[in-house]
Amino acid sequence: MNPYYRCFAAADGFVAVACLNVRQRRALLDLFDLADATVEAPDLVPDDPDVLAAKVELTSEIERRIARSPAAHWLETLAAALGTVRLLASVLGGGKTRPALPAPELGADTEAVLGALP
Repeated sequence: MNPYYRCFAAADGFVAVACLNVRQRRALLDLFDLADATVEAPDLVPDDPDVLAAKVELTSEIERRIARSPAAHWLETLAAALGTVRLLASVLGGGKTRPALPAPELGADTEAVLGALP
């Protein structure tokens, strides 16, 4: 029901959306020319059944529109509409980043773990 934090099926894959603040949520709504009475607090389930129904319809409408175009189109469009996000991790890491390493193969650490046991 929350269109601001979810994965949407595009025509050829999936797009994850994470609107971290009100400005980004409003930008997403503007992109689709939609309105949401719960934009300020989208994680709260509305008590009013009409507001809840409107929220469900809003999410469904965004789903339908995203499904019409490929993921690459939405990645470009959403990046342009939502802007860049600065993360605290870059501050903690001194502004340096390193590429993420892949997860180890299943059992890759078994010998090391068992060897560390008394």
